[in-house]
Amino acid sequence: MAQFVALCVWSAIQSSRGGLTSDFALFQQAITLITRGDLYPWSTVAGYHFFQDHGFALLWLLAPLEALWPHPVTLLWIQNAALLAGELVAFCWICDIAAGVASERRPQANWPAALALLGALLLVANPWLVWAQAFDFHVEVFAMAAASSNPD
Repeated sequence: MAQFVALCVWSAIQSSRGGLTSDFALFQQAITLITRGDLYPWSTVAGYHFFQDHGFALLWLLAPLEALWPHPVTLLWIQNAALLAGELVAFCWICDIAAGVASERRPQANWPAALALLGALLLVANPWLVWAQAFDFHVEVFAMAAASSNPD
């Protein structure tokens, strides 16, 4: 939770100081137009319809959240929540692997717990996750959040 709060603060700082890229502007303009009823938004940033290049239906699904708080930082906060959900999925995968190691009843009884702890530490302390969230909006983050830790 502390990581989510820190990411949201960082996103708010970047958004309030104009520290975002033109690619972010493309997504922000599209979702703003979608929330205002333009379901086939024209991008003045790129000079074409948003759907022609970035045919992500995700923005149409996120539009109601953007409508609740119509500010550029909202899109970043939603992305931060998706990152946290993706990390949770990855941590569940790590725990499943650790449980598999523990079920083999190897003599190294502490390895499964150490593996899960190391995985959690690497997920939370990874500076590249923060960098990936910085300056832009990425739909790939939502794909990881949608991945299932249980294939059943």
